[in-house]
Amino acid sequence: MQHPFQRPRGARRPPRAAGLALALSLGGCSWLPWGWGTPTPAAAASPVQIEHAGLLAARSGRAEIGLTLASAATRTLWLSVRFQTPGGEHDCLQVRELAPQSRQSFACPQARLSADADYRVTITAFEDAELLRPLAPLGTTLRFTPADLHAAGQR
Repeated sequence: MQHPFQRPRGARRPPRAAGLALALSLGGCSWLPWGWGTPTPAAAASPVQIEHAGLLAARSGRAEIGLTLASAATRTLWLSVRFQTPGGEHDCLQVRELAPQSRQSFACPQARLSADADYRVTITAFEDAELLRPLAPLGTTLRFTPADLHAAGQR
């Protein structure tokens, strides 16, 4: 089954409509509908699903990579989200509580983004606040074209 964020390798992007430029407003940032990644096979077993993932364009002109996660769980979960950048110099690790049946956004500010490079995101949900009882991990890889970065104001 193809995940909604998955684009088959070699598939061309559909033409962009002007109305698609802003998909979600998030604290001064806007989702750009590019760079969807490929989720790991464990995605079906995870109590957390990726709703949005990709490039965020801040009003300040600074780009961020980010995602929004949704919980289908009936209990509180604790999430560890690790954004891995090419070279590792701008990696981010965030740990947050996620209420039952809720969603939360995570973002990792970047001084500069690289085109055609892999930005890996690893998500682990835990049953406990001590982060000792992990559930099924989830992950994706984000990748941006030069046109994506230009549209986000990156030069």
